[in-house]
Amino acid sequence: MEKLILDNLKDELNNNKLVAFVGAGASCNYGLPDWYSLTKTFASELNMTVKDEHGKTSPKTSFSSDDYIIIPLHYKNKFGTRKYKQLVRNELTKIDTTIKKIEVYNPLFEIKPQHIITTNFDDLLEKENDKLIDRYDVIKCDKDLAKAKNNNYIVKMHGDLKKGNFVLNEEDYLNYSNKFKLIDNFVKSLCATHTLLFIGFSFADPNFKKIFH
Repeated sequence: MEKLILDNLKDELNNNKLVAFVGAGASCNYGLPDWYSLTKTFASELNMTVKDEHGKTSPKTSFSSDDYIIIPLHYKNKFGTRKYKQLVRNELTKIDTTIKKIEVYNPLFEIKPQHIITTNFDDLLEKENDKLIDRYDVIKCDKDLAKAKNNNYIVKMHGDLKKGNFVLNEEDYLNYSNKFKLIDNFVKSLCATHTLLFIGFSFADPNFKKIFH
């Protein structure tokens, strides 16, 4: 079975039909928080507790992990957009240099999928991309997709940390198809026509569920 899967991936690579889908689990190898950890940071600031993926929590006002997108919105409404974005930037730029990281992005670029789609808004993929001779075009918003010149893209479908257009809270998801109309349709078309290689995703992850709803 494993050989059959690898042979199929090789065929898809040769036919430019392989797309890598990169989630928060890949960035965790570099010491950045996953979705649950980021949610707990917001919850802590709001004096709330949030259940983890195993349903464990302490007795206070609590949220299910499936409702994790509500908590950042509460924080944004209470403290304002500027402080909200700054908290996210602070959390997603804390590279833990003490951990023994598992290289994820180097091998990914070595196999060279046609496109790399990511829900992450940190800049780890871009840093590795900058080292390449044949770079991928980095797509952070619809305008970037419209003016892309190369045949290979890194599509940051949930926006970018530095650009400040990242998708994280309930309001962002509700407005997503309007703010990221071209990217939304592009990703949907790839899901329908290409083989997807998932890296750093939990199939129980609420973020994953929303993408493929």
